[in-house]
Amino acid sequence: TATHQVVGEIPLGGQARPIALRGDGRRLFIEYDPLIGFVMAEVPQGKILHTVRIELPPDLQNVPSRCHGIGVTPNGNEVWVCDVMHEFVAVFDVTVEPPKQITRIPTKGQPYWLTMAPDGKHCYISNTQADAVQVVEVATHKSLKWIPVGKSPKRILAVTVPQF
Repeated sequence: TATHQVVGEIPLGGQARPIALRGDGRRLFIEYDPLIGFVMAEVPQGKILHTVRIELPPDLQNVPSRCHGIGVTPNGNEVWVCDVMHEFVAVFDVTVEPPKQITRIPTKGQPYWLTMAPDGKHCYISNTQADAVQVVEVATHKSLKWIPVGKSPKRILAVTVPQF
């Protein structure tokens, strides 16, 4: 960042979508079209380690979709991925290689973007069809509530603001 010069590239097989970087800066998780899943890359070497596909039940395997929205839990143990047309968020354990899908969190329509709370307790998922943000408890992967936020929410970000 000091020189604003490109120091490396990670080749993909398609157009990059949202990305997420683990806190230590070593692992980068990248969504790209047409992959329904993500790639896990080693940043210092600029190399893709794994291409990870979302596991789909038989009734969804022929339904076209795309992934748009990805986040890493603050402890770096899980990656959460929005599967837009299949209407769920897939959660992966990234402490193992290759990463393993551990659950799916259903949504009330198309999840578009997600962000983790800085304390790691909650994940916030925007949902363009529900006009709301879904709040999920990270530890249990359980949906806690829906917050109405207005027409078609998309990109969201959670930050910690110091007390005045």
